[in-house]
Amino acid sequence: MTLKHTSLEDLLHQITARDDDPIRSGLATLVAQHWAVDLTTRNPAPALIEADGLKPTDLDLAAFLAALVDRHAVINIPEYRARRPVEKVATEHVISKENRHGHIVGLRANKEVFSFSILVKDTNVMTMNNDQQEVGAYRTFMIVDLDGTWYDGWKTIEFLPTAKENAWLDDKQLWTANKLLFQNFVHPLRWPSFYGKYYIATKVLIARLEDEARALRGWIKERRRGATLEQPPREVVEEIGASKKIAVVAFEAVVDGPDLRGKYNNPEHMSDAVTRLAEINKVLPSLRFATRATELSFHQHGPDPLPGWIDTIWSQWRGKGCRTVWNRITVPMAKDVAIRYRVWDKIETVAE
Repeated sequence: MTLKHTSLEDLLHQITARDDDPIRSGLATLVAQHWAVDLTTRNPAPALIEADGLKPTDLDLAAFLAALVDRHAVINIPEYRARRPVEKVATEHVISKENRHGHIVGLRANKEVFSFSILVKDTNVMTMNNDQQEVGAYRTFMIVDLDGTWYDGWKTIEFLPTAKENAWLDDKQLWTANKLLFQNFVHPLRWPSFYGKYYIATKVLIARLEDEARALRGWIKERRRGATLEQPPREVVEEIGASKKIAVVAFEAVVDGPDLRGKYNNPEHMSDAVTRLAEINKVLPSLRFATRATELSFHQHGPDPLPGWIDTIWSQWRGKGCRTVWNRITVPMAKDVAIRYRVWDKIETVAE
């Protein structure tokens, strides 16, 4: 089953029903599958050795990393320099700052600035929990800097390709001196997807799941009399290294569409609420990564020319009683649907 023949209007009607579970019905999976990457179906240009140096393939790193996440690949980062100020945690010990390695379990994207990271179960970290020692802790490693450019804190990522991947890399001539070189994090031709059915549906689905998560947290807080669901914060011993403030470009895009309708089916027990919230938190990161990658390509290469299915133009828009000015365009594929975005300068804290 696919969503190819489902209209945007019908798709949004399903997503915006609070009493219709998009995760357990499989709808969220179908939306996510649109952004999934099967490397063997792609036909990137080969990597070549030219007189002035190595020529990268036009395969984008975002697509390649998504494929590695799907198969839970083990990767190694020989050298990495943290972009954010490093914190020392009392219950954790880093064996070595070099060759950080482990299973890649997810992709992460910042909601406001164009920073993208990989989530790895880092086996260089030993943890102590209630006198129980464990190997491995989740760590994010920044791949794209806060301004949407390559982050120079890493140089290479090593992995062992499967037999199928290796055959495909050989067939497409993507190896160059036993290395894969990437010119783009997100392909320059991805930006028209910003106007498409799947981007709009994914944005609305994210908003729908975030709304349910807020309702669940409220339900839990009320029954815990002010307690929060989150785990106790890690005990930070100290912040290592100096930090500084920098200004970077922030970008936010919103889909104005049908309002959510109906009511959520409240959980019967606390454990049900915790389980449901965990389900939502497992789905959201990959959906956010897909939309933010599209938004990065749009920011770098859009907004013109408009695709043939868009018969309106961008205009400035300000919500009632709101001082923020947005760029907004209506989408003819569904009734009362529009996309708006804004760009502004944001101050971020980074390692000096």
